[in-house]
Amino acid sequence: ASRLRDDAWAWRAAALAPVLWFPALLVLFEDRFGDAVIGALPLALAAVTLAAAARARELWPGEHPRRTSALAWLCGVALGFVTAAIPLQVEKEWITIGWALEGAALLVLWTRLDHPGLKYTALALLGAATVRLVANAEVLEYHPRPDWRIVNWIAWAYLVPAAALVWGAKVLRPLELPRLRDWERPLYVREQPLASAALGLAALVVVFVWINLAIADWFSPPGELRLLVARTPAEKLVISIAWALYALALLALGVRLASGALRWASLVLLMVTIGKIFLYDVGELRDLYRVGALLGLALSLIVVSLVYQRFVFRRPAEGEP
Repeated sequence: ASRLRDDAWAWRAAALAPVLWFPALLVLFEDRFGDAVIGALPLALAAVTLAAAARARELWPGEHPRRTSALAWLCGVALGFVTAAIPLQVEKEWITIGWALEGAALLVLWTRLDHPGLKYTALALLGAATVRLVANAEVLEYHPRPDWRIVNWIAWAYLVPAAALVWGAKVLRPLELPRLRDWERPLYVREQPLASAALGLAALVVVFVWINLAIADWFSPPGELRLLVARTPAEKLVISIAWALYALALLALGVRLASGALRWASLVLLMVTIGKIFLYDVGELRDLYRVGALLGLALSLIVVSLVYQRFVFRRPAEGEP
């Protein structure tokens, strides 16, 4: 350690070595011990990396940039192995869940070690997890159709990353602007925490996708997860109700947290829901059912307009915070 103290790449290599060993060790571990306790392997590699981090911690004073860099690399890799250990036990979806947990863990580490590599690695991992959940249909083929509805592996695969996104946005928000480097400031035209807002929006989208998948799973025939075809009127109605309830939940959360972004997101979703009901769902109804649906929609719009006027569009009075 003393001889390589001033060699930055020596510490980076020490952090990356277990990552390069991992694929081969994974095969060897499964051949010798099976996959029943496969999570023990990343935990063992994390322990090795943390031992190197403990040694690096003693070599420089507290605010030395070389110390920050070495600890960021070593602790980041160790956190990656720890977050991979648990989801590795649940087979294929461990990649997405592991990326999301690793991203949230790196942001927590970034609050202690001000190294931009930690932040951007975390954002890349959380972004990749979001894309896999929203745009990758293969995630639905990882397991056969579960017997349980709502509370099943689909909820695990979507809600855990959504929680990681929310936690990451919460951790990132108070420090994002104060820790900006000079080369980052041109990206921030307005003094707003853009990365934190992006994580929050990603969380909303992931939860919205899970809601629709849970409804599709409920109404699909045995052995098949039907998404966008042959929907029954009952399924269409449940989807519209679920969208409206999600929008109202966002409104309540936005009022509780004094978040204008959540209130506007709820408004956009509610307008989309109303358009879906008026232009699509009502077309399936006839006679008095259509009249009743339109009357209920009109009354709902009146109530919703009063709520949004009170909590979204109202201007504060003079002297009011």
